[in-house]
Amino acid sequence: MALPASSWVTELRIGSAVELQSLLNRVDTLKGPVSLTVEPHLLSAPELRALQLRPEVQVFVLDPDGLPLPTYPLRPDMHAEQAVQYSPSLLVKLPEGARELPDFRALESKPFSREDTYVAALFDESDTSNQSTLSELERATRNNLDIVATRNIEPLFEKARGKILLLIGHAEAGRFVIDSVDGGVLATFDIQELVGLAEKYDVALYNLGCETGHLKGVAGYRDEINSLALASQLEHALDASTLAEFFRRLGSPSQPMIVDLMNMDKTLVLIQAHLANRGEVVTVRPSVVYSVSKSRPPAEPRFRFTFRYLLELSVLLYVVALCLAPRPVRFVVRTVYWIFAIPSRLIRAGWRAIQRWALARHHPQEAP
Repeated sequence: MALPASSWVTELRIGSAVELQSLLNRVDTLKGPVSLTVEPHLLSAPELRALQLRPEVQVFVLDPDGLPLPTYPLRPDMHAEQAVQYSPSLLVKLPEGARELPDFRALESKPFSREDTYVAALFDESDTSNQSTLSELERATRNNLDIVATRNIEPLFEKARGKILLLIGHAEAGRFVIDSVDGGVLATFDIQELVGLAEKYDVALYNLGCETGHLKGVAGYRDEINSLALASQLEHALDASTLAEFFRRLGSPSQPMIVDLMNMDKTLVLIQAHLANRGEVVTVRPSVVYSVSKSRPPAEPRFRFTFRYLLELSVLLYVVALCLAPRPVRFVVRTVYWIFAIPSRLIRAGWRAIQRWALARHHPQEAP
């Protein structure tokens, strides 16, 4: 886990794999913890994975606005998926080869309704030990809870077709397990097979069970979670008005939710269909959350690229004017330089201040 920011001794910013390798070779010579900030296209670099396995190194990645976000490997090995912490309650897994981060703030304006969801619980209703859990879940879902205790789970996905399926159950070793009233096992479901059923029936699947988020390509919780905490977070999430709120409220700082990017993208597509069916204006487009490429260079945010280009051009003109141009031309070029250089920096600083203010006002629990 990350150390408190005040404890970092060495702060570094890395922009290439060569610099990563150089740091890896000399990391043992650095005293104290290391705070390392990298560009998104370096997230899949093996040198970065090796650095992340060292407890004294905390890695941050720059979001589309240039702000650092903490990153973590989900398992202590070189092939673990990367997760970016967008809020204390939400980690977003990045697919292999990801060269950009999702613009999560874009989801703040995307509408969400509990009508877009289908909630099911994998429990034996005849087992009295489950009654308190089921009653809390029914209260959280306003009695819209489908209780499943059968070996054939495919009809559940048929009923949830085209919706966000929130599947609740006891998870262990990559499976959901339904315990029977006599102490045995009534049914087990491999979570990866459930992911296949979700694709078959056009469902966005969220597996609300202990440590399900560590499975590859699966959205779920990072840690163990008890039924009361799950019911509370579920109730909070279903009352959300935007997709961003929904994702954040599914987890908590002590029990964060890990969301897979493919699930996020699928959820956006389903929301688009629901908006169209309700006759509302469709503003959500599929595949707007992220992009993956192993061949092209990392894309740069248009805002940052535009002003960087103008700054570099103005500096070049300024240097040329100092060397070759007469005094009137020098004056014009110097004026152009200051017109773009100072306001661009002020605009970017002001935009970041507005974002922090909005976050503190609407989501004070997540404000820095």
